[in-house]
Amino acid sequence: MSQSHIFLFLSIVGWFGVDILRKILSTRISPLTLVFFWSLGPGILLLSLALLENSIIPTNLSYWSAAATSIVLNIIASIAIVVAVKKAPLSMTIPLLSLTPLIVTSISYIWLGETPSLVDILGIVAITTGTLLLGMDESINPISWFKSLIKSPGTVPMVIVVLSWSLTMPVDKIALGYSSVYWHGAVVSLGMSLGTSLGIQKDWQKIKSLHTLSLLTAGSILIAAALAFQFLAMKELILGIVEGAKRGIGNLLTALADKMFFSYEIPKSRVLALSLMTIGVFLIVL
Repeated sequence: MSQSHIFLFLSIVGWFGVDILRKILSTRISPLTLVFFWSLGPGILLLSLALLENSIIPTNLSYWSAAATSIVLNIIASIAIVVAVKKAPLSMTIPLLSLTPLIVTSISYIWLGETPSLVDILGIVAITTGTLLLGMDESINPISWFKSLIKSPGTVPMVIVVLSWSLTMPVDKIALGYSSVYWHGAVVSLGMSLGTSLGIQKDWQKIKSLHTLSLLTAGSILIAAALAFQFLAMKELILGIVEGAKRGIGNLLTALADKMFFSYEIPKSRVLALSLMTIGVFLIVL
């Protein structure tokens, strides 16, 4: 296992921790407020690291156009996912996110010339299939789900989320060719906080809670670390592997946490999904 794979695994563990904190905070503050604080906090931390590192501020026009594109795509995705969840049940729209590894792989092949091996492709397909099965409600027939998906008002915004997040990774990789990891992380994070700042006004009173502030701070530290490790991995690894591993290992860790900490029994119908993801992760990482 290379150093880049270690960076990738550390990033995934960090994002897993963020997901747990997000579940806790989702009942206290609005999604856009969470995006704002979890962009501002990591942005300040990464900016501080960039200054301590004495890295050069990127001045290349190609960098700033890529960074601006990444910021806009992230803001669009953050808003669109809130709209999608409001307009349709989670079981209807969330499975669409499973398509991101395949889309990222396709975009990076066309745009960046990244060519995954046959084993990598098989692993990415296995992870995508497993994630799709895991995300679907057990009581819903796949054909019925697809028919309902076409008619659902939440489908279009969720497709926007999937495409925005899938485009973000290649754009970030281009930007990292002109910038240090810390500078780019700071620029994107602070840009997102500026773009989502209008959505936080109604939540000020809730945020004053010491417990909420401590969770927001912990999340900010985790995000800064996860983002930095992810960017380090992205510099060396094919993006399809990065996104595939994030989805596969992330879902496996979530299933393990549900079993260990919340006494959630994994239904037999989900064993196939988890098995596919495990095989897929093994193929793309080892």
